[in-house]
Amino acid sequence: MLSAKDSAGRDCGCIINTLEQVTSTPMRISITVNKANYTHKAIMATGEFTVSILTESTPFSVFENFGFCSSRDNDKFAVYDNVPRGANGVAYMPEFVNAFISGKVISVVDCGTHSIFIADVTESKVISDEASLTYAYYYEHIKPKKSTAPSAPGAPKRKV
Repeated sequence: MLSAKDSAGRDCGCIINTLEQVTSTPMRISITVNKANYTHKAIMATGEFTVSILTESTPFSVFENFGFCSSRDNDKFAVYDNVPRGANGVAYMPEFVNAFISGKVISVVDCGTHSIFIADVTESKVISDEASLTYAYYYEHIKPKKSTAPSAPGAPKRKV
C-alpha cells in the first residue's frame, strides 16, 4: 500500500503492485503508479512516499478502502485512530503489514498511463515476520470470487 502527503499535507494512499530494488549502494527502489491516482499527484508535488508491505492476513476491506475510491474525495486513513508515521512524516498502515519503506524521489520515468518513481530509501523498518502478500495469494485467498449462480430453470438464454 502506497502512501504520501499532498501539497496541503493531507494523507493519501492507493494500492500498487510494483515495487523493486534498483540498487543496493546507494539503496534505491522503484515504484510504478498509475497517473490517474491522486497519490501520483501527491508524490509529484512532494517527492516523498512510504510503501507499507501488506501481509497475507490483509482483509479485502483494506483493498476496498485504498483501491476502490480516490484520495481526491476520501480520507482513506480516517478509519484509523492513531496512524503511525515514518521519519518523513508520511503515514504507513498501522496493521496488516510486516514492514514499511520510505523513499525520496530522485527520478521519474514517464511510461504513458503510469510513472516509475525511482527513489533513495530514507527509512525502512521490519514490523513483523508474517508472510508478505503476493499477487497470487491475493487472487487465490482474498479477492472475492465471482458468483457462478446458475440460471433459473426455464430462464431465457442471453445472446453474447
